[in-house]
Amino acid sequence: MRALIISFYQYPDGDAGSIRQHAYAKILQNLGYEVEIIGINRKILDQFNFGVYENVSYSLFPMNTASFFSKVIGLVHDYNNFVHNYLLKTHPIPDLIIVTRIPLIPFIHIKKYAKKNNIVLFHDCVEWFSRDQIFGHDHFDLGHFLPFILASIQIRHIIDKSISVVSISIYIHDYFINKTIPSLRIPVIMDKNKFDMEVGDKCRSIFSLSYAGSPGNGNKDYLIEIITAIRTLTRAEQNALNFTLLGVDISQLSKICHMSEDTLESLSCIHAIGRVPRSEVLNHLMATDFTILIRSSTARYAKAGFPTKVVESLMSSTPVILNMTSDLGMYLKDGYDCIEVEHEDPESIVRALRRALALTPEQKDQMKKNARKTAEENFDYRLYIEEFGKFIKNES
Repeated sequence: MRALIISFYQYPDGDAGSIRQHAYAKILQNLGYEVEIIGINRKILDQFNFGVYENVSYSLFPMNTASFFSKVIGLVHDYNNFVHNYLLKTHPIPDLIIVTRIPLIPFIHIKKYAKKNNIVLFHDCVEWFSRDQIFGHDHFDLGHFLPFILASIQIRHIIDKSISVVSISIYIHDYFINKTIPSLRIPVIMDKNKFDMEVGDKCRSIFSLSYAGSPGNGNKDYLIEIITAIRTLTRAEQNALNFTLLGVDISQLSKICHMSEDTLESLSCIHAIGRVPRSEVLNHLMATDFTILIRSSTARYAKAGFPTKVVESLMSSTPVILNMTSDLGMYLKDGYDCIEVEHEDPESIVRALRRALALTPEQKDQMKKNARKTAEENFDYRLYIEEFGKFIKNES
């Protein structure tokens, strides 16, 4: 049996989506499938890239996202031709296809190809943007406007009963079930063996806090509120804190928070170090006391998605300071593997930070162990092999 996984992700480990792709590949291999992944390559822009990663074959399409219009018009057209003409015409017909984060035109072609050849087609639905991400009170995001419109058309009108959906959240799962479209809910999944289980140094005098992500120019991860909360802390509390932001440099943080770089740099506890390799991010996560992630409790993007950042933190034996958006409340427990922020406002974040700062080294060490336990019991891909296998059989 042969399976294809097709997306716009940077396989094998260029982004969070590619980690999920690889988890699906390992699930399918365990179910007896020969798997090939089709993704994009932003590192080598003038040639296709073919290879094997942990026994999974992949084909990567070169894609330069520097130009918005070339990305949306030219490269999407080229990518569609690459998928349709090369991989779907010259390779053996697959028995199963999983698509995720695919632009509308290639998605329609793949849907027609699957129907024509009686192929089981799955859509892995991992996000649903909110309108206010595009039309904010102080910004208009041109780069995401057309993808936002096309993705909405895809979810609302193109995905029908001929397609089975793997939904990352209850919000998305319920939407498709209410349309009588088959859906299986699988949260963020990854390989627990890719993470070192050792807990970081104990008894540190400075409380280390981290944020890892690329929020763009918006405030989807509530960095404004987090920085405002840190500024509200007393000088003694700030001196006891070391907050590192990975994926955001000081210039980006200044724009996001509407604060001058001088103001941010005056807070000696804040260190925005910009983009770093994923391996360095994971090493940092394992060494930090807590990570932090705050998102809207009402916006669709937060209810429909599931934060990979939280699962990576837990897998790294690092508890999280967070508010319970999406389905997080199903898995995490305040004081056990996380510190819950009651509301997404600076005052609530301050209270959570003070709870974290008051923890003893022994309490932090226990919460690190609990975090890893939660991750192993809920987010390792092996937990979903049998369930996904049953889902495939029901739809075959």
